[in-house]
Amino acid sequence: MVSFSKDHLILLLLSQDDGKALSLLQEIYGSELLALAYGMVEIKEEAEDILQEVYLTIWEKRHRLKLTPPIRNYLTKMVINACIDYFRNAHTRKASQTDQSLELQPAITNTNNSNFILLKDMLKKTKAELPPRTRIAFILSRSLNMSYKEIAYTWAYPRKE
Repeated sequence: MVSFSKDHLILLLLSQDDGKALSLLQEIYGSELLALAYGMVEIKEEAEDILQEVYLTIWEKRHRLKLTPPIRNYLTKMVINACIDYFRNAHTRKASQTDQSLELQPAITNTNNSNFILLKDMLKKTKAELPPRTRIAFILSRSLNMSYKEIAYTWAYPRKE
């Protein structure tokens, strides 16, 4: 978990128009946010573009943002929203990216195990059939190891006891 002092430093640097804030954001949260975006869009280049758009939005709105530490949930929500926008706009890009969007995420190991490939295909199809919010919750819980309470907090929903 990131300490509040690092979040305070990021917010201070942003308020002082210091570009080091984005470098620090990338250093602290970059891997986690990229994994989240990649888990949702399943195309590495698109996930990287989404993350760059999130950083650009933060920079452009730095003086209007009223953030307080911890900022992890805010960043997570920004990436989720950017991915949702990506899917909303996908129909306009669909013709040029049909083949690319159907590619499977590269295997973790170079294996020819047909059971592994079959299981991976089944998981991808099942994940794709989930309703959008359920799919996002699944990715958050599996990719970022977030608890249901953390996911609910990210979405600003009260947790059911």
